[in-house]
Amino acid sequence: MNNNKVGDSLQSGSFLGLLVLQTLLLNNNGITKPPAESIAGLSTLQYLRLQENNITELQKSAFGRLPVLFELNLYKNGIKDINKHAFEGLLQLLTLNLSHNSIINIPNDAFVGLPSLRRLDLSHNYLTKLDNKTNGVLDDLLSLEYLNLSNNKISFVTKKTFPSNIYIPYNLKYLDLSYNQMPVLTYDITFGTKKLLEFNISHNHINELRKGVLANFTELQSIDLSYNKLTNLMSEPNIFNIPKNLSKIYLQNNEIYRLPFEKFIKEPRMEEINLKSNQLTEFPSTLVRLLKNNTRVLFDDNPLECTCAARPLLHFYLQNTSWSEDLSNIFCESPVSLKTQQLISIADKHLICSPKIRETYNGTDYDELMDVNFRDIEIDNNGILTVKWFVTSPGDIADFLLYLRDDQNVILYEDNLEYNKRIAKVPLSLALIQNSNTNVDICIVSKDSNNKVGRWFNGQCQSVSELLGVRKLTYKVVPSCSAKQKLNLICYFLSLFFLFILL
Repeated sequence: MNNNKVGDSLQSGSFLGLLVLQTLLLNNNGITKPPAESIAGLSTLQYLRLQENNITELQKSAFGRLPVLFELNLYKNGIKDINKHAFEGLLQLLTLNLSHNSIINIPNDAFVGLPSLRRLDLSHNYLTKLDNKTNGVLDDLLSLEYLNLSNNKISFVTKKTFPSNIYIPYNLKYLDLSYNQMPVLTYDITFGTKKLLEFNISHNHINELRKGVLANFTELQSIDLSYNKLTNLMSEPNIFNIPKNLSKIYLQNNEIYRLPFEKFIKEPRMEEINLKSNQLTEFPSTLVRLLKNNTRVLFDDNPLECTCAARPLLHFYLQNTSWSEDLSNIFCESPVSLKTQQLISIADKHLICSPKIRETYNGTDYDELMDVNFRDIEIDNNGILTVKWFVTSPGDIADFLLYLRDDQNVILYEDNLEYNKRIAKVPLSLALIQNSNTNVDICIVSKDSNNKVGRWFNGQCQSVSELLGVRKLTYKVVPSCSAKQKLNLICYFLSLFFLFILL
């Protein structure tokens, strides 16, 4: 019966004879008071929808006794007053929508008689609080799981705002406090919220997180703190300790310039981290590790400093064939010579740090990217060294040069390999090992189309002697038998004996 002009004409007996009616739709009908008398006999009614009417007050037992009503929708009515016991008689009600009304205050006991209610939507009202500091408005909702308080005027919460009792197993799992006026997250918000799975507190005025608050949401999987005024999340220890189950965090559109990125390294892994539109100048190697672990990291619209500190991210670009649109839209803010340039378009050699800053960013993650890198190196029982590698640079690479050297830089073995090869097998003869009394390295470098050998980096050499370990010593003590001696059974079995030790 939606979109008619029923008004308040409904009376007792209006629906007489509808013995199995389950759904009644009365949206947009100019109704000014709940039609309690007309629906009193609908004992099978499960869904009652009264959206966009003109109901302004809910008196005691406003809807009478409806024993199996599951859903009541009062969206956009203009409700201002809700009396105590307003919903009494709706024992099986699961979902109640009171959003887009004009509710300023809800008295205690308003929700008495709703022990089964799971979803409550109070969004888009004028609420400033949900308790009187002694008792909470929501205490009677024993089964409440989903609570939407977005778009109200709440500026603080107390220990009584959300239902909590050591003797009652309250189970609030989804809480939306977005678009309110909260300036700080205090410890009081952790009362009644320990079982939260999702928490949205975006679009407030939050500029401070108190110690231990985030960590106390022990079951939390997703938190949205976007569109607030957070700045320094390292001002004190433990203010950014995140729960072990957290997998999604939204921090975009704040003013964050300091953040303990190492907190994101956890098990199970983070699935999504949104840091867009902040004041972060660095995309650290910690975040790159998360990218490699398939975490979605959003970072554009931050004033990135394109120094050697940006190399881990650039190297991630170069080593992958595809990446998200967000990552490809990261631009440099400084130095002046690189301002407004897209990070992906900048040559590795142009990401430079001053000697003083370079001390902060030491390690291979911040070194200039190698042209080619080892994927796998192993030695089998026959003394064959198998080497696999991959190309990490989009530059001019035509062939490869593979060689063995000792620590006097004497070349012991050398081979040129074509570009389409990514694997080589090198026989480690006894003479090679025995003639070198020092460490032996295997190295690989690129060659361009003009046959010019590319730059060499430390990471392009690996120690063969370390791989050999005990086996290197074993090679040295195996007796060498001539062809004539091998006919001798004693020498033959002796050879087998030492071969067995080698294996």
